[in-house]
Amino acid sequence: MDLYHNGQLQEFAPLVISIAVYCLWKFGRVSNQKHINWFLIPWSSFGILVLLFVYPFGIMHYAALLLYIAAFIFYLFKSRFYYVASIPLVFLLAGTLQFLMLHVAGSVLKQGILALFAVVLALIGMGVYKKYKQKAAVFSYGDPFLILAFLFVVSLYFFQDQTLLSQLAPGLLISLLFVFLRSRFASEQKWIPAVMALVWLLQPYYSFIGFIQIPAVFLREVQVLPFVLLVILGKWTLKGRYQSHTNKLQWFILIAVSFLLIEDGLQSSTVMDAIILGSLSLISILAGFYFKMKAYFFIGSGVLLLNVLLQTRPYWGNMPWWAYLLLAGTALISVASYHEWQKQQKSKGKESILIAFKNKLIRKLKEWD
Repeated sequence: MDLYHNGQLQEFAPLVISIAVYCLWKFGRVSNQKHINWFLIPWSSFGILVLLFVYPFGIMHYAALLLYIAAFIFYLFKSRFYYVASIPLVFLLAGTLQFLMLHVAGSVLKQGILALFAVVLALIGMGVYKKYKQKAAVFSYGDPFLILAFLFVVSLYFFQDQTLLSQLAPGLLISLLFVFLRSRFASEQKWIPAVMALVWLLQPYYSFIGFIQIPAVFLREVQVLPFVLLVILGKWTLKGRYQSHTNKLQWFILIAVSFLLIEDGLQSSTVMDAIILGSLSLISILAGFYFKMKAYFFIGSGVLLLNVLLQTRPYWGNMPWWAYLLLAGTALISVASYHEWQKQQKSKGKESILIAFKNKLIRKLKEWD
């Protein structure tokens, strides 16, 4: 091979040797197969590296690389070295990226080739998982094909351009791969890839809203409300698991979203912002009351009250100082009178209407999520 064609094809010599040694492994004596394995696996890895580092790396080299890797993976599964398959698959990714950068023009075409490899590897991984999951512990949750499918999809981020499809494709494909992964988890653990798929969908969503023109009055709502939807879908996916932790997270996200919306309303100070904030607060109150969720009910009530106070600030902000003293004095007198009346009712062994209503309300709220 070195003498042939003035030595220009010497990089294909390891491939020819691997094929010859494989024939010896296939048709030779069974007792020699174990010894051949210890030579053929490292030699084939070396041969693939030789093709990878050829300069210039042409189309013929890439085709030979694909053939070499496919044959090597086939041999590894025939010889039951399943876990070593990740080595040629990593070489496949490296060779494909090198070929795309040298010979393929256009980001969309590059992303399409990478996506095609990812889909094919994921489908192969599904078949491999069904066949070998009982034979190798490495296939308990993932396999080399699915792992490399993830890496191929992640590589799409390196070839993004300003087109919408180029921005959306990586995140959508990664979420889809997480959905494929659900079947490999036990029923009590299926929420893990489902939640990861939901979280990753935020990336294509923000790419989408960054691509289109959104009116400024709706921009903050469009930016922050997906986190509320993410919490709702996450709790639905968990089906009651980790309820105390998810409830705390829900309170935190709702409070943070509320502050961001209020801050946006204060900056613009338009009637439209006040209407949007009031409508969202009312929806939160109604949803919290209907579905018995304290976070949505109380935070929605607080935001609605705060919105009313902020929008009526020009009116009560111009009240004379004695009006505030009158209101504060009336409130203090009312509280003191109620407290005295309550003491009298207790001395008579009676429970006031307000106390009964408060106790009933507390009992009802304890039933809410």
